[in-house]
Amino acid sequence: MTTPEGWVGRTLKELRLPEKNGVEVVTVKSAGRGIPSPALRPALGARGSPRPRRPEAAPRRAQRTGLMPSAADLKRLAKLKQKKYREAERLFLAEGRNLVGSSPQPPLETYDDPAAVKRLSTLTTPTGPVALFPFLDVPPDELLRSRDLIVLLDGVQDPGNVGTAIRAAHAFGAGVALSSGTADLYNPKTVRATMGSLFHAPVARELDPTGFLASAHAAGFASAAAMPEGGDAPADLPAGKLVLVVGSEGAGLSEEVAVACSLRVTIPVLAPSLNAAVAASILIYEAHGRMLG
Repeated sequence: MTTPEGWVGRTLKELRLPEKNGVEVVTVKSAGRGIPSPALRPALGARGSPRPRRPEAAPRRAQRTGLMPSAADLKRLAKLKQKKYREAERLFLAEGRNLVGSSPQPPLETYDDPAAVKRLSTLTTPTGPVALFPFLDVPPDELLRSRDLIVLLDGVQDPGNVGTAIRAAHAFGAGVALSSGTADLYNPKTVRATMGSLFHAPVARELDPTGFLASAHAAGFASAAAMPEGGDAPADLPAGKLVLVVGSEGAGLSEEVAVACSLRVTIPVLAPSLNAAVAASILIYEAHGRMLG
């Protein structure tokens, strides 16, 4: 058989011939690498020379479901469990039918093949499916424009606490700001803990807390530092635009960040301290009620 023009040097597993008698002929090679996933293909330029798309090829759909990725793609997808690879690709994985279904936009790709789910899951007992999404975070100025109530988490390192705070923010119409040093928004544990709220609450991340507070004040926000003692009662929070600032359960807020806030607030409790996510949730609820009047 004569090799058609333009195929010289190609290593695709699947080659589509021009239609013959109204039938599209497909030949599949048994050797060579698999075709890279469309969602991962844009980043291939940094690692090698991607094959150009044939001009006559039909465009691929944005969402593909029920996929079994090639071995190379599966290896690369599995690396998204680590932050440095997520940052390089600007992609993250979400697992579970309810979590994936919480997104108002379809994922780039969905994998439900048991072998693929097992390789990509971070759970002891994978639930599947696993879906691939682009990063969702917003710039800080957009966050300040889009919400009148924001919770700033400063140095909260537990992914479960970060995810729970995002759920509370979503429940009461607030936004979330994450300082540098706070657990990564796209950590698989954070993603699970949000229960899908990361698809709905706007989140800015990797922020300098004092710089963000300065921008918030310039935009007309007040700010309240959550302190274990010596602050005003939550019922006295201002009713206008507000940033609530919550530190880690152990260390709390640094004095530098506390001083940068307009006021201090203390939740009256009998226990020595509150879980960071619980404290954030209480303050978000109190502030939301004040805004409603």
